[in-house]
Amino acid sequence: MKTRNFLHLVAFVLTFAVSVSVAGVVKSFQGLSTAEKITNVIKEDIGNGVTRRDSANSNVYLAVRTNDYVSASENINVDGLPAEFQDAWQRHMQAWRNHTNYLNEKRFDRGFNSNYDAISSDQINEINRTWWEVLRIARQNGAKIPRNAYY
Repeated sequence: MKTRNFLHLVAFVLTFAVSVSVAGVVKSFQGLSTAEKITNVIKEDIGNGVTRRDSANSNVYLAVRTNDYVSASENINVDGLPAEFQDAWQRHMQAWRNHTNYLNEKRFDRGFNSNYDAISSDQINEINRTWWEVLRIARQNGAKIPRNAYY
């Protein structure tokens, strides 16, 4: 009987310790400043884009990797961040989604043509413009911009 009570006590203590730890982790996430949350969004987005930047030079592979990046980054939670940042983020993700859709349409085309290059170039310019806007608003909110954000 003593062994059984001892095991119950150990189980209770372990359960209590785990619940306190989990509550502490949740509380520490809640305690992040707006600047830290925005910095984390930017870092997560950059991490999502690493494999896309390292894509082989084929239309199919580039389309797939770009779609993977956009899908992952569209799911980054920006709820609770300043509205101006959220709006800029959504415009940036829309620019990426437009480019991804275009790449998916063209992924089986053989070679590039001047029309493809012009459309793709315009889309990339829009992606860059919206990215700089995201970074500008992030800085205004005190976020620390990682060096690799400026690729």
